[in-house]
Amino acid sequence: MLTINLDGKVINIMGINFKILVINKLFDENNKVLGFSDYANSLIKLEDNQDDQNKLQTLVHEITHIILWNTGYDDLNANEQLIVAFGNVLYQVLKDNDLIEIINHK
Repeated sequence: MLTINLDGKVINIMGINFKILVINKLFDENNKVLGFSDYANSLIKLEDNQDDQNKLQTLVHEITHIILWNTGYDDLNANEQLIVAFGNVLYQVLKDNDLIEIINHK
C-alpha cells in the first residue's frame, strides 16, 4: 500500500503558495473536521487519521474552497453541499483518468 506524505508540501493555487499541514485530531473551532483551509495564513490542514485516498479527496475539496474564495464566489464557497459534490467529482476525474500523470508528461 502506497502511503503519500503530504505534510509540509506546498502547492500553488492562483499564484499563492499554500503549505499543507497534516494534523492528528484536526478541529475547526469545536468540530472535528477532515480538512480546513486557512486563507489568511495560506495553509491547508488535513486530518492525519484517514487513508491516502481520503486525504487526497479532502485536499481537492479544500482546493475547491480556495478557488471559490480567491475568485470572489463567497456565496458558493459557503455552500458545503456544492463543494462536496464538485470536489468529489473533480477528484474522481483526476484520479480515474491519470490526468496528473498526463499533464506532467507534457
